[in-house]
Amino acid sequence: MVANGFREAYFGLSHAVVAALHRAMQEQHDRPCPGGGPVARNGYHVAVLADSTCDTGRMSVIFLSGPIGAGKTAVAQELLQLLPAPLSYIEGDTFWSFIRKEGERGLRDNFPVLVRSMTAAAVPFARSGFRVLIDFSIPPAYVDTARKILKEVPFDFVLLRPSLQVCVERAASREKGAITEYARLKNFYEFFEDGRTEPICDDNADPASLARRIAEGLNQGRFRVV
Repeated sequence: MVANGFREAYFGLSHAVVAALHRAMQEQHDRPCPGGGPVARNGYHVAVLADSTCDTGRMSVIFLSGPIGAGKTAVAQELLQLLPAPLSYIEGDTFWSFIRKEGERGLRDNFPVLVRSMTAAAVPFARSGFRVLIDFSIPPAYVDTARKILKEVPFDFVLLRPSLQVCVERAASREKGAITEYARLKNFYEFFEDGRTEPICDDNADPASLARRIAEGLNQGRFRVV
């Protein structure tokens, strides 16, 4: 399975199977979060640090997430121009090309492996002083698992979530990998509106203005997870 085939396969799953997939991703890391940080939003260790600031020279990982059609990659390209060096960029869809033969494994088995793999791939960059931007549709439920993989590496979780209608229109208008099944898009969208993470909801902002808003929020610590 390669990147363009991922979306078709993912949306071919039933809502129940996708839910089980996300549960499996978390079950492989069931230890408590280290550090004893504040617990908020349905028990997840997430905090919005309104009064703190991020040192742009420190290592960190930034997850830029959202449903299909949220505009993540377009925003990521603008954000890369604003973030300081040293900077690394991981486009999550490329990880699907690493699976050459699936055997009896299916998407339910492979999706959590790839999400963990791209997170783990960011660690040596971050520990070497890089800021790492990961661009992928990672549900907010993954936050605790990311914390366990990244350990002492600080990270931010930025959730782009325009309206469902906007995401549906964008998904259908793609030149490659267009998706038109409304019910499946809606089911996937629901994993990004569970209240665990404060989203950026803006149907009208262009990628450049969203990137500026995100860069400002990163410097103010608004997206930091503890």
